[in-house]
Amino acid sequence: MVDAVVSFALERLGDFLIEEAVCLGRVSEELQWLKDELGWMQCYIASAEAKQNDDPIVRKWLNDVTKIAYDVEDVIDKFILQVHQKIMSAGCFPSMSCCIKCREKVNLRDLGKDIEGLKKRINDLPRIRELYKLESSSNNGEGNSSNSLARLSQLRRTTSFSIEEKVVGHEDGTTQLLAKLFDPDRRRFVVSIYGMGGLGKTTLARKLYHHLHVKRKFDCHAWVCVSQDYNTNDLIRIIRSFGFTTVKTEELPHMGNEDLERYLHESLQEHSYLFVIDDIWKKEAWESIKRAFPAHCNNGSRVVITTRSKEVAESLDERTYVHQLRFLTFDESWQLFCEKAFGKPNANNVQEELKTLGMRWCKNVKVYHLQ
Repeated sequence: MVDAVVSFALERLGDFLIEEAVCLGRVSEELQWLKDELGWMQCYIASAEAKQNDDPIVRKWLNDVTKIAYDVEDVIDKFILQVHQKIMSAGCFPSMSCCIKCREKVNLRDLGKDIEGLKKRINDLPRIRELYKLESSSNNGEGNSSNSLARLSQLRRTTSFSIEEKVVGHEDGTTQLLAKLFDPDRRRFVVSIYGMGGLGKTTLARKLYHHLHVKRKFDCHAWVCVSQDYNTNDLIRIIRSFGFTTVKTEELPHMGNEDLERYLHESLQEHSYLFVIDDIWKKEAWESIKRAFPAHCNNGSRVVITTRSKEVAESLDERTYVHQLRFLTFDESWQLFCEKAFGKPNANNVQEELKTLGMRWCKNVKVYHLQ
């Protein structure tokens, strides 16, 4: 049953990527990611279905996978319906040129948000399963609060995906950080971005990650959030993010940590890489993983890390550039407020009373990003 549902979703995704390739733009990369992830899930479905009667955790996982597959189809149907409505309202059906123009007019932002939601749910599947597997295997009902917080923090994941996300107020920081990424020094070093929650660390890191010249400079790129308790799943996720394929994907879960680290190290040896680790809370997370990354290949590789902790930012590596995010200025705060509230950087048509209230509010809340 589950295998059939996922197979049909995979078939529809494949057809959709081919038929709508012209107008999907960067969203096609995210749809391809969804297709790859569903393909991975399908590898495990047969064995999982055989165990579901004896294991409620496996049964719940299969149920979640089924819902995701159905929702993938719904996202495709929603996009096709929007295109059809545009074509009908334009009154030019069945003109091919008109159909293409109508497809281009469909707002990809909504499609992007739907995909990002699906990606979050897919990324959460293995962590939630592991979390409750650990909980259910405990012999006593008492839980250590710090361990519970650590497990819950594993559920908070970000991705590199962003649809036209605009950065306000960090142009100077962006310039400085790009200069560090393009520094002629061929030795690998770490760039740490730190600041309190809500200042825009992840948004700034995404801007660097997707910068056109950055994409061209490095041979391979990966964006991950490692769990607070570094484990084999983190390594597998990193290898898949880089896209290495010399080892069959179904073999990775059966490899030990040392073999995975050796494979990643050897794969990166001949390539310049950009590796972004978002939202590190403890320096041990990087300490545990950095041995898998060649440090002395002198090919200009860079590691970007975001964290809320100054101590973590400054102690990650012997070669680290630390960038502290500042608060937005008064004018930048108002510009961001207008961008989020009205979709434009100024609000000349806003009543003076509302403008005064909004500017006072921006000042009082210490100019947090409105996300």
